[in-house]
Parts: sequence; structure tokens; C-alpha cells
Amino acid sequence: MESDVKISAMQNKKTENKLPFTADMLIILIPFCLLSVYFYGLTAVKLIFASIITAIVCDFTGCVLLKREIELSDLSAVNTGIITALLLSSSTPVYIAVLTAAFAICVGKLPFGSYKNSPFTPAAVGIAFASVCFPDYLFNYLPSLRDTGIFTSSLASMLTQGNTVNMTAPGLLSILVGNCPGPIGATCTVALLATLIFLLIRRPNAFFSAAGFISICCLFAVLFPRVLSGRQASVIMELCSGMLMFTAVFLIPWPNKEFSSPLSAMLYGITGGLFQMLIRYFGTFEEGAVFAVLFCDAISFLFIKKEKTQKTGKENKYEQQVS
Repeated sequence: MESDVKISAMQNKKTENKLPFTADMLIILIPFCLLSVYFYGLTAVKLIFASIITAIVCDFTGCVLLKREIELSDLSAVNTGIITALLLSSSTPVYIAVLTAAFAICVGKLPFGSYKNSPFTPAAVGIAFASVCFPDYLFNYLPSLRDTGIFTSSLASMLTQGNTVNMTAPGLLSILVGNCPGPIGATCTVALLATLIFLLIRRPNAFFSAAGFISICCLFAVLFPRVLSGRQASVIMELCSGMLMFTAVFLIPWPNKEFSSPLSAMLYGITGGLFQMLIRYFGTFEEGAVFAVLFCDAISFLFIKKEKTQKTGKENKYEQQVS
């Protein structure tokens, strides 16, 4: 009896000392919010706050109407609101940000209960909705307030037209820090690489899923370049354009995907990266990363079902030993 109490106390202590994945995600999203404000000023502030408030209100109202336990403390609604805002363009009206966040919560989360039960990533659902309904706004990427005049259009748009960037030091620096047309909070490659290091330390499986996604995208860029200025330029432009890196870091490893091994996480990420590049090469939208995420969401059971079964078996064996 005493041993059971000690084991239970140790497990509770371990749980208390470890922040949930959604809390970690909120922490690493804050720098991207600040960067978006730096590059786009008041426009970014309006979009972010409108998306967060809408997501929270929809989540709260939905739980009340459906007579479910209100779970705002899980932070999934806040994260969804932030992510949807950061993937919008600076030309997006606030009402579209509201509709996008509302669709993400009302369609991507509420019908399935908590975010852990949802088979889809809510933010990807919302951005996919905006891509289909408001493409003229979503992909109308304007120069930032810090624009240096190097880029006349987004990198993703340049890739679709076969145009390349002159990889001079100023141009490369602008690309890496995110000072080029694109989603308001998804273009800073340096910050995204730093976030990968954070995931490696805090959430290894999330890191491996993101790494798998990025690695297959790099391979595609090397083997099938869409620009004539060399394979190195192809890799840089593909990785740093549009929503690719941001999707790898924040959408592919969404907290509802519980992988028990790095291998399954990496295979999932590779699958997502494969469809991301196929959509880029043959799709109709300038950027279709969220559609790759939704496709992977639909087949995620192929990667996590066996893992969950093994995990349950281990837990049952442990419980029998304790009893």
C-alpha cells in the first residue's frame, strides 16, 4: 500500500514539473508575435489579438452550448489563434482573421471534443479555409515596414515563376531574418532554427517530426530545383519561402500527435514533407503547406496506432507488477 502511494506521488510530482506541450508552444510562439509586430506594426497587433480573442470566445461558447467542461487552461485555443494570425498576410482584413480563427475552432476542434481528440490540426483547418475562400488576401504579401527594396514579391511567388534571388550578403541576410514579403510571423528562418533546438531539448519527438519534414523538402529542392541559379539557391528559397519552415515547427508536431518513438515521428514528418513539395510543385495555390498537414492528419493513425497500443501494453504490464 505504501509503495503504491509513493509511486503515485512520484508520478504526480513528475507531471507537475513538466509543462504541457501547449504551454511550451505558447512560449516559443511569443518571439514570433514580437517579430511580426516589428515587421508589420499595428497591423500585426490587430490580426493577432482578433484571432486570439475569436478563438477563445468560440472555444468557450462552444463548450457551454455543447455542455462540455471548459478547457481554456489547456491553451490550445490561444495557440490556434496565434498560429492562424501569424500565417496571414499583412493585407488581410481583420474580419477575415476572425473568420479564420472561428472556422479553426468550430470545425477543427469543437466537433471532436478536446484538442487531443481532434484528428486535425485546427490552425491548419482555418488557414485551409482562408486559402480557398480568400486567396486574393491570404497570398497578397506586402513588403514589411523594414523593407529594403531587395524583394518585389514573396519567395514562394518567385519560385512559382522560376525567378531566383541574387544571393548577395544583404539579400541572404534579409531572407534569414524574415525581412521579405510573406506571412506576417512565419518568415524569420533564424528564429525557426532556434525553435528547432528548443524542441530537440524539450520535445524530442516533435523535433524529429519537424526534422523529417524539412529533410525531405531539402532533398526535393536539391533533386528538382525550380530555379536556374543552382541547387544551393534552390534549397534556401524553398525552405525560407512561404509557410514551409513554420509548418514544420508548429503544425506538423501539433500536441494531439503523441508519438512514442523518434522513428515514427520522423516518418510522419517525412510523409508531410513529401506532400508539401508535391503540392508546391503541382498545386494551384502559391503555398499549400496546410493541405499537406491536413492530409497527414487524416492518415496519422497509420503512425500512432501501433505506438499507442505498445504504450498501453507497457502500462498494463507495469500496473500488474505494481499490484
